[in-house]
Amino acid sequence: MKYFHIKTASIILSVLSACTTSSKVKSNLSDLRNRNDTQDLEVFIDSLMDNNRIDYSYVLMSCDTCVPISTVGYRVVVNLDSTRLNLLKNLTPEKWNSLLKDSSMDWAANLILYSINDIDAFTLSGYKDKYKWREYMKKRDLEFWVKWFQK
Repeated sequence: MKYFHIKTASIILSVLSACTTSSKVKSNLSDLRNRNDTQDLEVFIDSLMDNNRIDYSYVLMSCDTCVPISTVGYRVVVNLDSTRLNLLKNLTPEKWNSLLKDSSMDWAANLILYSINDIDAFTLSGYKDKYKWREYMKKRDLEFWVKWFQK
């Protein structure tokens, strides 16, 4: 019985922490949106989109609630905290298109889009670097994102 109470307390603390973090994220995003100096925001976003420093991995996802457990597909996991990911989720399609066309940010922007939109990355996982991706798949991905943004 003591284990149950400790576990319950742990869950309650986790939920409270998540609620606090969520409100902080919303507050930070609101502050960033309300700033008159959009140049700082642009610099911040551009610093996240560095092709040479993006920290990511391809992960094979499974459905653990399915019987039997089945594979869902490959996903891109980008190592960014929730505040940054939430900021990126709110970028306009026009901003994403400009990032995808910039050769210093295109690979990183594409990986982040796959990640935040939970897109199956099976085909993308075959391209381990930006050079192969640009040569064989960038054009297809750009067309895909244009259609995606029109939804």
